[in-house]
Amino acid sequence: MPKPKVTIHTSRYEDREHFVIETPRADYWLDKKSGGLSRLIDRDGNDWIGFKKEPWDKYPDSAAAAFRGLPNLLFGGSESGFGHPGWDRATSEQVGARSILSTSLSGKWRLRWTFGEANLELDVATDDAKRRYWFLYEGPILGRFAPDSQYFATDSMSPTQSPHDYFAGDRVAGRFRWAYMGDITVPRVLAIVHRTADDQIDTFAHLGNSKQGLASPDGMVVLGFGRGPKGIAPLLKGAQSFRIGLLESAGRTDAEYQSICRQIGDW
Repeated sequence: MPKPKVTIHTSRYEDREHFVIETPRADYWLDKKSGGLSRLIDRDGNDWIGFKKEPWDKYPDSAAAAFRGLPNLLFGGSESGFGHPGWDRATSEQVGARSILSTSLSGKWRLRWTFGEANLELDVATDDAKRRYWFLYEGPILGRFAPDSQYFATDSMSPTQSPHDYFAGDRVAGRFRWAYMGDITVPRVLAIVHRTADDQIDTFAHLGNSKQGLASPDGMVVLGFGRGPKGIAPLLKGAQSFRIGLLESAGRTDAEYQSICRQIGDW
C-alpha cells in the first residue's frame, strides 16, 4: 500500500516529547505538554519557528529562543503558557489519522489540530467564555532574522518590505482576515487565515533579540491575531478557527499578491 501523505509519529526536541506530523509541504513539531508548535520545517529544511528553551523569558533576548511558537494562546493567569512550546500546561493525544487534541490541565481549553496535505486547521474551544486570548505566530521567516529582506501582506494591505521594529514600538496594526509573510530569496510564504469573523485589532512587527532592534543578530516576527498595538492585551474570546500553511509562491509583486489571494480563497 502507498505511504499516507500525512503521517504522525513521536520524537524528542529540546528534551521534550513531540508529535511530528509529516506532510508534503511541511513538517510540524507539536510539543505534547504545551499544545503548541515548536517547529515548522519547510521542504528545504528551514525552520519557521525554531523554538529553543534558553534563554527563557528574557526580553528581548528570548526572541531568538523561548518566545517562539504557535499559537502561544494564553498569557497570564494560572494557565499561562497553554499553547506555547516549553510550558507544561497540556496533555496531547492523537484522535484520528490526521488529528491531535491538546487539552489544558484544567480541561477548560482545547486545541484541535487537523493536518492536511497543504495546510493545517486549528480549532480553539473553551469553557471559559470571558477569558481573553490571542493567536500568535512568533518565529523567524524562512528560519532567519533578516528584516530588510522580508515582506508582509494582509487581505487589506498589499505587500510591504518596510520593516517595523517591535522593540521600538513600531508595529503594523489593523484588522486582518488573513496575512502572509515571506523572504525575497525564496518563492515561498507562510499564510495564516483567521476563519472566524471578528473586529479585533491584529498586529505585526519584527522583534530582534537585543536592544539593537532590527540590527540584532537574531530574532523573530510577531504576528498577533487579537493582539493590540500595545502588545500585552489579548482580545479574542470564545471559539475560534485558524488555517496555517506554506504556499510555494512568491508574494512581493501585485501579480503575486493576487495569485496568493486566490490560493488563500481556496482554503
